[in-house]
Formats: sequence, structure tokens, C-alpha cells
Amino acid sequence: MIMGREKLKRMYTQSLMIKEENDKVENLFIQQVINVIEQNFTNESFDVAMLADCLHISQPTLRRKIKKYSKLSAMELIRSVRISKAAVLIQKECYSIQEICEMVGYNDMKTFRKNFMDQFGVLPSKFDQK
Repeated sequence: MIMGREKLKRMYTQSLMIKEENDKVENLFIQQVINVIEQNFTNESFDVAMLADCLHISQPTLRRKIKKYSKLSAMELIRSVRISKAAVLIQKECYSIQEICEMVGYNDMKTFRKNFMDQFGVLPSKFDQK
């Protein structure tokens, strides 16, 4: 369980491309953002406006902070967290790709595959063999 969490943390860090100058405040903010996104995985309409609302900050402030602490836009961050979670679920080999697609908030398999390929360079069906 601990190794799984550590692996997930490494995947998030790598996929989120968090800048090197992070300190505790930055890590806390990014972790808070990730937690909110994780709580809303199944909501396929979850977007930047909803994320900002959950964090009780304005959208421009959210976008500015995310851009400051990572190399991604707010929407790219949401997508990256979802795809990273999908990768973890694929490695567990407990669900079909279609089930995982729905579990992480995608209602379109084509979009899910494209985003997965963009982030990991391999199709979801080939990921566990990597």
C-alpha cells in the first residue's frame, strides 16, 4: 500500500512536471488541488471553474498559481491527474479500460486514449506491459 502511494506520487510529480523550486507552501497547494480533483474523478463535467470554486479562489488566481507551481495549465493539470489515476488503475489489472475510462471522468474512449497517449506515449491497453 505504501509503495503504491509512493509510486502514485512519483507518477503525479513526473506527469505534472512540477518545477524544481517547490517549497512546502507550493507542495501544499498542489496537493490540495490534486485532492480536490481526485474527489471529483467521476464527475465528467468537472472543470477549472468547479475546481476554483472547491478551493474558494477565483479562476484567474487558480490559473496563476497552478502555472506558477507547475508547467501545466489548470485544465491540463486536471487532465493529467485523471490520466495518472487511470494509469494506476490499469496497473492494478482489476478493471477493463472502458471501466477505468469512466472511473476517471471520461465519457468518450477516443478522448481518453488520446490524452493517455499524449501523457505516457503509449495506448492504455499497452501501458501495463511497459
